[in-house]
Amino acid sequence: MLYKLVSKARCELVRKLLAEVIGTYILTTVIAAAAGRDNAAAYIGGTLMFLAFAFGYISGGQYNPAATLALFLVGAQNLRESLFVTLVQLAGALLGALTGGCHGLRSY
Repeated sequence: MLYKLVSKARCELVRKLLAEVIGTYILTTVIAAAAGRDNAAAYIGGTLMFLAFAFGYISGGQYNPAATLALFLVGAQNLRESLFVTLVQLAGALLGALTGGCHGLRSY
């Protein structure tokens, strides 16, 4: 019965927001952890390719507030959706930077 209370559009937005926060978190963690290492570009590129396949069909694979702003400016997203997506991207990026930064301090 709970599913009847929630609109389909709201469910789609929640799915999109979850995909964006998880994708941005993973991408930022890899970027922060791979910084200054050999083959960092391969790690980051491989991660981005994985995220595009894993979440691209759900959210469009933006993972960047600049991409979200561009979609808003060309009219592909409304203001409400763009603001929510940007907020979750920033939250995912902050958590990812903290996680990846801590991992990147270890010397191997």
